[in-house]
Amino acid sequence: MAEIVAERMFRDSSSGAGVTARIFAPERIAGTSEWSCKVEVRGLPMPLEQSLIGVDSFQALELGLRLLWSYLEKHEANLAFLDGPPGDCSLPLIAFCPPSLRAEMRKLIDDKVKDYFVSRG
Repeated sequence: MAEIVAERMFRDSSSGAGVTARIFAPERIAGTSEWSCKVEVRGLPMPLEQSLIGVDSFQALELGLRLLWSYLEKHEANLAFLDGPPGDCSLPLIAFCPPSLRAEMRKLIDDKVKDYFVSRG
């Protein structure tokens, strides 16, 4: 079993329960050139446990993180990190953006990254 490479603990403000988000080290899928990265969230009514597949370990890790952040954003209003208020989960990049603008910001960031790499050939 893959080792945990990152873990974050949250508090569910509605129940007071602990919520744990984990990402595991990518592992090569036997007999292929692909890699798998497992993510999980425990402590919510609908736990998450899923593995994402990438062409290499880097892509598998990126896809795992994107799924994890996306899942946590859906529950963010009821989650708190450390002693912060509910809704303050300190998720990367677009976490400080109002929830109503997150999809637009994600698209803007993705478009800018694509434009950057296209312009560099």
